[in-house]
Amino acid sequence: MSDPFTLLGIEPGFFLERAALDTHLRQALSFCHPDRFAGHSEALRREAEEKSCALTQAFADLKDPIKRAHCLLAHLGHTGDLPTMEAAFLAESMLLQEEIEEDPRALMPLLRNRLCEMEDFLEQAFHARDKDAFARHLGHYLVFKRLEEHAHAAATA
Repeated sequence: MSDPFTLLGIEPGFFLERAALDTHLRQALSFCHPDRFAGHSEALRREAEEKSCALTQAFADLKDPIKRAHCLLAHLGHTGDLPTMEAAFLAESMLLQEEIEEDPRALMPLLRNRLCEMEDFLEQAFHARDKDAFARHLGHYLVFKRLEEHAHAAATA
């Protein structure tokens, strides 16, 4: 898989502006959209289609914060699984899970704030080129994303 940041000409980082991401995709597609190659050889049309598909996939990966974080982790050279969660973090997440069952709406602002903190940690760890810290924070981020999704589902049920 090609690096989606490189494909779209975007500086790697966790925080991306959606408008800038859209602009980069449009600009990149303007050079290789298959319609531009309608009168060319089959090989050129196929190459344009493949490039267009790769750009669209890169956009989808960077648009999604979890996929973007995994791309950044790969960018840092991390291979393998995420590290095991610390016991204190697991205890906290289990307690929050129980609180979600009691009053999911009350917990949603806390979860959103914690996710924002974790996004800041991801950005800092990436720019510090600390792949171990990035992997640890990504594991925490994934747990809190699931907790937020569960709280939202419970609140709207």
